[in-house]
Amino acid sequence: VTSTQLNLFATSGSSLQQNWWNEASWSGWVEPAASGIGSDPVSVNLNYREHFLFALSPEGSVQKQFWDGSTWSDWSLLDFPA
Repeated sequence: VTSTQLNLFATSGSSLQQNWWNEASWSGWVEPAASGIGSDPVSVNLNYREHFLFALSPEGSVQKQFWDGSTWSDWSLLDFPA
């Protein structure tokens, strides 16, 4: 992820897909982490290295995933219900 990168996210069933533009080409669709979402994701960028995704789990709980500049974390549940 760079400061000028554009990220696209899409869902297919319970699978999340990501595609990014790096100023020259598209990456192609990849799965950033394990499947297991029950809603469309919400994407929040704090800066070009810190990126959060929020989505409902298949059971309806709020969960998040975090990009630290090099890898995506696994989905983790937040401590409150949706």
